[in-house]
Amino acid sequence: MSVGEREQTHRHQAENRLLAIDEQEMPRFYAGQRVGQATSLVLGLAYLGAMVLAMLVGYPLAGVGGATFGVAAVIWSIRREPSGPSD
Repeated sequence: MSVGEREQTHRHQAENRLLAIDEQEMPRFYAGQRVGQATSLVLGLAYLGAMVLAMLVGYPLAGVGGATFGVAAVIWSIRREPSGPSD
């Protein structure tokens, strides 16, 4: 009986350590996610602006083609399966 109680105490201590690590690391993880999303937004808008500028300057095929490939890249990145760190 005492072996089971010690095991349960050990398991609770391990879970509490993991929860403490999560409380420390998750805010940093989500901060990194927000930076990545903001960077993607800025780069995407800059790319869109470059394509509009190409169309306005007189290169409509380059503008439309570039915009098409940009949209295709976004769709591809959204639909692909995420890979883990070991992949």
